[in-house]
Amino acid sequence: MLTCSTFVASKLFGPEFVGVLQTGRPHPPSAAKPLHALVGRIMIVVVAVAGTVPLLQGPAALDATTISGTMIMGLGPPVWFLTFITGYRPLVFHLPFWAGVALGIVLQLSTAPCCKSYINVGSWAIGQGGYNSLLGFNVVGVAVCWTLALLALAENWQRSL
Repeated sequence: MLTCSTFVASKLFGPEFVGVLQTGRPHPPSAAKPLHALVGRIMIVVVAVAGTVPLLQGPAALDATTISGTMIMGLGPPVWFLTFITGYRPLVFHLPFWAGVALGIVLQLSTAPCCKSYINVGSWAIGQGGYNSLLGFNVVGVAVCWTLALLALAENWQRSL
């Protein structure tokens, strides 16, 4: 399960950490030597294995990843749109991002003992199986996040005309 943090660990332990050990200050990635690349590659394997070990203890560890995946669904639209538009567009980021975070919190609360009787996401289920509610919730959530991003983008286009 390689994630962004795995590659950050590679960068930190490659030129930066080894640079501190060698010269007392971190080296920029552009100054990386073969030793830095080797240490970085070793750290990718270490972090990947260490990050996968908790998943071997049971499926309960996956609950956190599904909730965090739901919370960050709002990052897709602004990252995609901000590659094509120029200028300062804070609403294109903030509306879908915070909507995704709010939906992730709602999903988490729907399984919490304190709130499960008040929040029912089961009616959003799509298909059969144990994750049909999660699938339905995420499909609706992605539609909400993309719609909010499009509305913010339209507002920005309107303002620029």
